[in-house]
Amino acid sequence: MQKNILFTLKYCCCIYLLFFTWIYSAAQTTVGDKKVSASAVNAATKPLLYSSAGSGDLFDTRIRYIENIGQYGTTLSSYDYMGNILYGYEGLNMPVLFTQKGIVYLQRKLKKLSSREIEKLERKGMSEAEIKEKVLPVDRTVTMEWANANPNPEIIAEDLSGGYHTYGMLQGRARAFKKIIYKEIYPGIDAEYSFSSASKQGYEYSLLVKPGADISVIKMKYRGDVSKLKTDAGGNLIISSDIDDVIQSVPVCFYADDKNDRINIAFEITGKGVGFKTGGNYDSNKTIIIDPFVTSTSSLTGQYASAAKDIDFDYQGNVYVSGGGDASVQKMAKFNAAGLLQWTFSGALTLPIWNFGGSEGGWVVEKTSGNIYLGQGLAGSGFKVIRLTTAGVYDNYITNANLNFGENWKMLWNCNGGIPKMLIAGGGGSANNELAILSPPLVDPSTSNISGLSGGHNDISDIIIDPVSNDMYTIFSTSVLSPSVDSKIYKHTPPYAPANIAWSNFSGCFTIKEPYNRPYFGGGLDNSTNCLALNADYLFYWDGKTLKAFNKKTGVETGTAVVLPSTALMQGGIFADECNNVFIGYTNGTIKVYKFNGVTFDDAAAADINITGFSTNSVYDIAYDHGRNLIYACGAGFVTAIDVSQYCALPVYTVTVATNLTTMSATASLSPAPSAGSTVTYALYDGTTFISSNSTGVFTGLTLNVTYTIKVVINEACGGTQAIKDFKLAGLPPNTKTSIYVPNAFTPNGDIDNDILKAIVTGVQEFHYFSIYNRYGELVFSTKDPAIGWDGTFKGKKQNAGTFVWMLEAIDATGNITRLKGTTILIR
Repeated sequence: MQKNILFTLKYCCCIYLLFFTWIYSAAQTTVGDKKVSASAVNAATKPLLYSSAGSGDLFDTRIRYIENIGQYGTTLSSYDYMGNILYGYEGLNMPVLFTQKGIVYLQRKLKKLSSREIEKLERKGMSEAEIKEKVLPVDRTVTMEWANANPNPEIIAEDLSGGYHTYGMLQGRARAFKKIIYKEIYPGIDAEYSFSSASKQGYEYSLLVKPGADISVIKMKYRGDVSKLKTDAGGNLIISSDIDDVIQSVPVCFYADDKNDRINIAFEITGKGVGFKTGGNYDSNKTIIIDPFVTSTSSLTGQYASAAKDIDFDYQGNVYVSGGGDASVQKMAKFNAAGLLQWTFSGALTLPIWNFGGSEGGWVVEKTSGNIYLGQGLAGSGFKVIRLTTAGVYDNYITNANLNFGENWKMLWNCNGGIPKMLIAGGGGSANNELAILSPPLVDPSTSNISGLSGGHNDISDIIIDPVSNDMYTIFSTSVLSPSVDSKIYKHTPPYAPANIAWSNFSGCFTIKEPYNRPYFGGGLDNSTNCLALNADYLFYWDGKTLKAFNKKTGVETGTAVVLPSTALMQGGIFADECNNVFIGYTNGTIKVYKFNGVTFDDAAAADINITGFSTNSVYDIAYDHGRNLIYACGAGFVTAIDVSQYCALPVYTVTVATNLTTMSATASLSPAPSAGSTVTYALYDGTTFISSNSTGVFTGLTLNVTYTIKVVINEACGGTQAIKDFKLAGLPPNTKTSIYVPNAFTPNGDIDNDILKAIVTGVQEFHYFSIYNRYGELVFSTKDPAIGWDGTFKGKKQNAGTFVWMLEAIDATGNITRLKGTTILIR
């Protein structure tokens, strides 16, 4: 009997990265000398390592095709001949669009200014906005059409992926799939797009050639901005535009049942068309696989592809990361505590017109609600802050622009006197506003000049708040021509105004200076840093090269600074615990840990943290979750969570829950008792659904046999420490009787009548198992959920008619264990 013929071609175009996501990886995290398996991390509280295997894919687009809900438009202007856009692949530098007729590759190259050119323009008095306009995109489009193919093939998407994607104002949520099939693209030939490896940037497609089909009819016709098609000396196919080359490696062809039996095959170019030619050893009765790989030239590798620059979290353990592809668009993604992608925000809205990127604006997560507030780094007419819901959807909240405050570099969620508010740190162009306080639902940030400086361009680059005193520490970054202001640290007491400057002092390093604060963005206009941290004793400064400590009361530098062999600002992020351990984001996948004794930073006293699999990648930011004693870190191609409980012992709070079946209530208590002056908030959840909160811990009106969760937060408004407890009101109402019934026969013939064998139970407190065995004693089915039944198959095969034995265990209404067994007949 003839076998199908299978062609497989892998496509990966490295053009210019705009879209990128996270890939969840079950890797290992190393904490000091202790390796912690990702699977051992508590999925309910500790996210795993999200990585891109060092390739810059931080938003999970590499292994998914995203359905078009309008984000790509209906058709591509000037390329209507390709048909409607059905799906998009965002794992490359620009989107790859799947249409009715084939594939559309989008290409982009930016005309960038060098740091020297930027400095020259600044010396001429040119504004930041004017300099930014000098960066111009060059766009190209390459199309690949299946020539002389079925104009209306049946197109099927399969293998629904976890998570979904949201796009600005579009109300729908775009699903993602791992496989797209074009049925009968040619007579007897199907095209199947899928993924074979998450470690490679790209996708593969296979051509399934059925017996009798003609391979010679397969033709890929390239149009659009294609300037040249050729093969090089090695047999690789090169598809060129004037800004980039798409290189498809020489096809490797072999029989599916014997990979060592290679077949002679090569690309065949005719005009703008490409097909395949086979050698004399080709056997059309066997399945074959053709396996080239596609990449681009090194000139357009997407220099910002791997930059996950800022990280934040909420009290539910969700993690948020922003990053930039091309310095004109910044993206954000949310992952839950188990490491599953929840959504990706594209970074732009159409109504209203709003763009997160441009100059990589500040953003912050409201810890209690999970809402996200996004700003704009540089907006000549004043920045606007929008809000995304916990589902990643714009909810129509947008602030009014302030013409005198046009730059939003960092945003901070903090108690600010006991009332959670958003603090916005930035600058104001020719004005001298540097700080704004935003209190939703109000839409007008309250702006102020806190430095007393005049003349504008006095930008705050980083900001932190002392959670005990609400004292504010900022570091300023202005024009590269103003060393008298750059890298200067200020301490303000509330309210934050020039009259409340407690002290100001230079960092001693002329490092924090606009616009060089994110050099891994190629000198783009990003004026933010992640360089300040504090604890009860000291203020710490880290600029990617120099680590210092300052006296919080006086601002005087304390102890001896550490200068590391690295490049300033090419890494970042800093956190200091209450044991004076200082964690800094460093090079080579390392978070260095120093013990500061007031005089020296001791590197040997605390083990460094090595991020497995990223030994050459820089760390860009660090955030600390008090409630879980975790450090979240992100950098060049990765996001990870690290348990740091071994470095400094924190108070461990335990929640005890007492239930009352008579009153259908529960009372939670906390031990040990929090310190005097602390505020305690108890919140009740059914799964992830919030029910209510209070300060007493007493909850009424509960339902039997529902697993509830109580989350207790101490000092919630100021960052908080959490304790979590799951509980259930176990039992049944009085006089409830138990009934268990298993049918003695079933007919799994697909007529929807008696197709599934289930245990029918009522009045049981717990259901332990329902198991079925064949006459040989093999376990063919087992479940712990009475709603799930057996369909009469075992290992994917239908079982023959006959008698099967079942066993069941449950806790009845009186609390006793009930074990039953019997037989049932499978009838075909």
